Parts: sequence; C-alpha cells; structure tokens
Amino acid sequence: MEGAMPAATVTQRQPVLVLSAVDGAAREAVRSELEKRYSDDYLVVDAGSAVEAVEALRSVADRGDTVALILADDASPLPGGGTIFTEARRLFADVRRALLIEWGSWADSTTADAVLHLMETNQIDYYVISPRRSPDEYFHHTITDFLLE
Repeated sequence: MEGAMPAATVTQRQPVLVLSAVDGAAREAVRSELEKRYSDDYLVVDAGSAVEAVEALRSVADRGDTVALILADDASPLPGGGTIFTEARRLFADVRRALLIEWGSWADSTTADAVLHLMETNQIDYYVISPRRSPDEYFHHTITDFLLE
C-alpha cells in the first residue's frame, strides 16, 4: 500500500486502566486480576489513594494518552473540590468510572445510598464488586462490559 508507514515505525499507545483503592489487600487483588486479563491491551496503573490517582490521571492527560476506565473505592471530596470521578470525566470525556465495592456491601444502606447518589449525580457509570477469587469471572464480565462501551 502506497504511503503507509511500515509497521515497525507506528507506535500504538495502550489505553490506561487506573486503579485507586485504600485497602492494600483489595487493591492488590484488583490489580492482579486486571494485569492478568488486560495487560496485553491496556496499561494498568495502580495509583493508591484518590489524590495519587488524580496525579496519575493528569500525567496520562499530559502525555496525550487515554484513560479507558477508572476504578476507585473512595469517592470522598478531593482537597480542591470534586471527586476522583469528576476529575476523571473532566480530563477524559469518554472515561468509564466505577466505584469498587466489596461483595455483600450492597446490602449496607450506606453503601447503597452512596452508589445511587454517585450514579444520580453522574459521577460514576456503575459499581464493580471487587474480585473474591482468581479468576473472578463476574468481576471480569463487569470490566469487559465497561471496556466494550
């Protein structure tokens, strides 16, 4: 094909999956599942706290790369206002945003109210239940649905 660049000179950057979870064990489980299943096609960024995740989001935006999904277990207000989810949407119009919750926590009215409030105010697209085993196909089904949208 005339005018096409040789494959070796074309650089394809991977979209990014950003993870922010306060609980270290839960974060490790999610990170491990994401890397095992999606690392061929996505760069997984384990950002730790919400503030660190926002720094990671800004760094990705500064590089001109794309964030496909942000998973976070903390929707607390950031020091400058907003949440990790509102900042993600401000930086990346098409980003999918999900609140990570533990299995069974949907039965807790505080968690349910928080999820519903975040959805009603368009801060998250949905919630994701943290993986309980490896592999956790329910977790992967939810993640894959996000990535297909």
